[in-house]
Amino acid sequence: MRFRLANRKLTLISGTSNVQAMFRGSRYLDSTEIIIITVDNAFGGAGAGRESYARDDTGSRKEPLPGSRPLKMSDRIWYLQHKTVHTNLVGPPLVEIADRFVQYMGEELDRAIPASQTDWVDVPDFYGLIQSTMFAASTNAIYGPHLIRLNPDINKDFWEYDYHIPTLFKLVPRLFAPKAYAVRDRLLTSIKKWHAHARAHVDFNDPALKDVAWEEFYGSRMMRDRAVDYTGVQGMTDTVRPTFDLGLIWA
Repeated sequence: MRFRLANRKLTLISGTSNVQAMFRGSRYLDSTEIIIITVDNAFGGAGAGRESYARDDTGSRKEPLPGSRPLKMSDRIWYLQHKTVHTNLVGPPLVEIADRFVQYMGEELDRAIPASQTDWVDVPDFYGLIQSTMFAASTNAIYGPHLIRLNPDINKDFWEYDYHIPTLFKLVPRLFAPKAYAVRDRLLTSIKKWHAHARAHVDFNDPALKDVAWEEFYGSRMMRDRAVDYTGVQGMTDTVRPTFDLGLIWA
């Protein structure tokens, strides 16, 4: 059954046979629309998804899909994202990130847990401790130290944003969820500040960076490669680019 909810067209599938038929044919289904909705609303793209994703129907493989638009390689966002993630999350680059995460997690725990003369330490909010220390360790390992240094409240803002993310996924208008949109916007501003700082300190064309797996301004090579890729994508402005990093941080 297909119906309209406000300005969205939704489809309700019921019945075991219908659901099974849908999953059997999943290879023929397209997730572009839901990705666009997520990027635009939950991550604050303000049209970024439709501008960057919807134009690209070439697929994620190196060779464009038959019959797709004749896009420049620099506009093939699906392929660029696939290539960058798979290149940097295997082998030595992944080992670099993992080793740094373990190191930073130990440092965060040492700072967060007070010294004790006994074998036991009283931690009133253990879940909160794990949340804050893991966010800091993983963010520093992937993004480098300056994202948190430039934005001291980003750890707290992120977990507030995580609390509100179901509201944003449901496309609740800003009028009815001002706190959800306010914290989302604060995070986007923080990431935009980090982008400007990193770009001011890193020359993408510097040959010395060719085999560098991690440096302090962009952190992991994956983030530096993403910055290079997004520089050439049509519609990927300085205001839009933080949207995609917010999605990555949340994922």
